[in-house]
Amino acid sequence: METNEILTAWAAAELAGSATDLDTLLHPEFVAVGPAGFVLTKQGWLDRFTNQGVTYSGFEWHGGDVRRFGDTAVVVGWYTQAGTIGDRSIDGSFSTTHIVVDDRIVGLHISNRMVPQ
Repeated sequence: METNEILTAWAAAELAGSATDLDTLLHPEFVAVGPAGFVLTKQGWLDRFTNQGVTYSGFEWHGGDVRRFGDTAVVVGWYTQAGTIGDRSIDGSFSTTHIVVDDRIVGLHISNRMVPQ
């Protein structure tokens, strides 16, 4: 699977809340840094859907150029989301850096995206 296909599948799995699909897409050593600085392992990322009640009504991924370094790909992009954790809104726009190794996402860094006004 090409890197952009992997990230498109990631966005679809996020929108669907599919921990099963994410489990396939994420590398066993996956780690994510969220926009508030929290760090999640693969299990922590999957738990957002299985135990924490994250649901999305919208999730739109905008990928960037794929930069390759041997078997590693780095992609800087952004996404917008509309959703909730329980009764709390998690709507927003976020910049991302994805690291893909051996056709699995091994790293994700997310930061709040400031949209020019």
